[in-house]
Amino acid sequence: MVTDPNVRTVGTLRACFGPTDDPALFNFYAEGTLGKVSFQGRGECRTPKGDYPEPGVYIHRCFLDIANLPAGYIGGHLTTNTVTSKQSIGLTSDPPGYVQPSIATIRLWRQRLPN
Repeated sequence: MVTDPNVRTVGTLRACFGPTDDPALFNFYAEGTLGKVSFQGRGECRTPKGDYPEPGVYIHRCFLDIANLPAGYIGGHLTTNTVTSKQSIGLTSDPPGYVQPSIATIRLWRQRLPN
């Protein structure tokens, strides 16, 4: 159970979303940092359900292929479990009780050094 999702900042992410021909699918571009490591990513977000688990709440699943990393890294991947509500900005959802906007998992791969 997540009891306090705002203990400390471990990274930042600025994102842009763009429409596609499918209204449930969005293009996803982001620039961010994880610790001192900066990156860029391109991917997509899908909205499988709206007004679920209650009216005004939307769930999304997103991914980014991560690139433009500093020397020593070869790539990465980000996935999110995202919730949006009628209160789209801020930590308090409307209706209340949902961690928003995203819980993200980021994996960065370092380049292997030759033996």
